[in-house]
Amino acid sequence: MSNNRELSEFADYLTVDDTTKNVGIGTTLKINAGGIFVGNTEIVRPDGTWGGPSSGLVGAQGAQGFQGRQGAVGAQGDAGTDGAQGAVGAQGSVGAQGAAGAQGAAGAQGAAGAQGNQGRQGATGAQGAQGATGAQGAQGATGPVGGSNTQILFNDGGSTGGDAGFTFNKSTNVVQVGNQHRLGLGDFTTAQRDALTSVSNGTLIYNSTTDQLEVYGPGGWIVGAAIPFVATGGTVDTTSRTGYNVHTFTSPGTFTVSSGSKDVEYLVVAGGAGGGGYTNFVGYGWGGGAGGYRTSTTFSVNSSPGSYTVTVGGGGAGSPSGYSPGSNGNPSVFGPITSQGGGGGGSAGNNGLNGGSGGGQGGLGNRVTGTTTPAPPQGNNGGPTTGGGAGGAGPSPGLFNQAGGPGLPSSINGTNVTRAAGGRASPGSPPGLQSPQPDNSGNGGGGGGYPGSGPNRAGANGGSGIVIIAYPTA
Repeated sequence: MSNNRELSEFADYLTVDDTTKNVGIGTTLKINAGGIFVGNTEIVRPDGTWGGPSSGLVGAQGAQGFQGRQGAVGAQGDAGTDGAQGAVGAQGSVGAQGAAGAQGAAGAQGAAGAQGNQGRQGATGAQGAQGATGAQGAQGATGPVGGSNTQILFNDGGSTGGDAGFTFNKSTNVVQVGNQHRLGLGDFTTAQRDALTSVSNGTLIYNSTTDQLEVYGPGGWIVGAAIPFVATGGTVDTTSRTGYNVHTFTSPGTFTVSSGSKDVEYLVVAGGAGGGGYTNFVGYGWGGGAGGYRTSTTFSVNSSPGSYTVTVGGGGAGSPSGYSPGSNGNPSVFGPITSQGGGGGGSAGNNGLNGGSGGGQGGLGNRVTGTTTPAPPQGNNGGPTTGGGAGGAGPSPGLFNQAGGPGLPSSINGTNVTRAAGGRASPGSPPGLQSPQPDNSGNGGGGGGYPGSGPNRAGANGGSGIVIIAYPTA
């Protein structure tokens, strides 16, 4: 019938032994009136229909069967995709402190640090109390007085002494200084003397300003004795100028004052310059400038410093042709006084040079030789481009074959002599070469001339300078 069920649907609750044909009923199977129950579940209704699960009842799990043999290993499957990175686990707790390691070896000694600043000076301690004064020693015996009667006594190495050359006579009230003994006086300048106060009559001093002994009297200071003036140097002439000593230097030397002081006259003339040369079809030469000319009648000299250097300038050489100017003269010197050498005479295409007096063709005067540096007044400018060389006394004329400046006269040595004349400009006609100028004249040399032999005509040499010093003998 339709409600029949296979035993398999009853699972372990209802079994049939195939050998004995006995039906086994499970301990949980019960038959009530009208139906069959497994537990509380009605599996067969009273009408005989199936009331259990459509798939039948599930029996109890059987015992574990024997394990079958290991099957063959299947082929390796494709690798699966990497899974997502798992979350980072929580931080584990800090482990316990490990045991301390062994003591390491000591490191090398570090470099010494810089020296610290010195500490401040401590305060000075208080001054200790002064000890008591010791008792005064006994007076020593008086020693003998040195020196003889009437000798003025002096301290001689800790004891008294005397000298027969320094005595005082109380009867006559005379102090006597003996032979080979000297009485020294302190020196005063005039300004120091005039600053003295409470001066007693009869006071004697040496005035170093005037080189004189002076005595103070009721009318003031008067000359007691003049220090003689003594000087040497150069060639000394005591007769050429009445009442004067004249020292003439024509070469270098020294004017030396060994005693006293005096106002002297001087004449310092430098060497004249050479004239410019001439060259055919090039041009004429112009005269050389005169040496610088300086003079004075009131120049003070004295024994301090005592020595005054003297230099005598040589004359400049004339130019050998019209392609260059003449050479400059050389300076002359007396102590602080310097006269500049004359400026070389110009030639075709070459201007005159600068100096004490300028060379012809535009050279400037009153200049340090060969420069534009100004010098004290001592000469004149050279003539213009058409003129002759200028001399020490005046400007040159303005044509060929004309003389330069005329120079200046002086009677310092007792004879009236003109020196420092400018060189003559190159002559045109009549012909003739210029002559060299005299030594110690300071004259400028003339320019080379036309006509003559050869294509070139040299300019003349300038004259050397001179230094003269004169002073009264009284």
